[in-house]
Amino acid sequence: MNGICTTMHSSVTNKSSGDRKALHPMSVADAQARRGLLIHLDNNGSDVLHSLKMKSQSSSAVCNRRRYKNDPDFRAASISRAIARSRRPDVVAHRQSLKPEVLTHYGRQGALQCCWPDCGVTDLDMLTLDHVNDDGAAHRKIDTVAATMIYHWVKKHKYPDGFQTLCANHQMKKEIQRRRKRSSQ
Repeated sequence: MNGICTTMHSSVTNKSSGDRKALHPMSVADAQARRGLLIHLDNNGSDVLHSLKMKSQSSSAVCNRRRYKNDPDFRAASISRAIARSRRPDVVAHRQSLKPEVLTHYGRQGALQCCWPDCGVTDLDMLTLDHVNDDGAAHRKIDTVAATMIYHWVKKHKYPDGFQTLCANHQMKKEIQRRRKRSSQ
């Protein structure tokens, strides 16, 4: 059925007049092209269109952000849920499996090690993902990628160019060099 809801509906009610009318037959492709609409099978098995009575995702997100900002209880509950979710064993295991996978992809010669010349660090706890062009802050603003979610983002986007594996010492050294260069200009 390709994810089509099979709840039986034979009519809908017009809000303004209270009249009930039959749903119009529509192909699955046409209905899927329309946002905010569900396809149901009527009693005869034909595809019919059913309007959703819910806010669009974007307006719902705006309302939630406003409520998060203005309602301390809502904010505290949201944070508690996020923390609890992030500590679930399956989430922790998934996150721990992503780091070596991503760092190995971006490591020197496809190995789990620092890309800095003559550096032999292979300790997973000391290795980090680095933006080659020092555009990590801009990347987080554009894609709203939290630092803790970068491994997931990279894998989801099929390992884009612009990243490398560095040990924490060389990551810091690169930042010091960048700041020196910026202050000397």
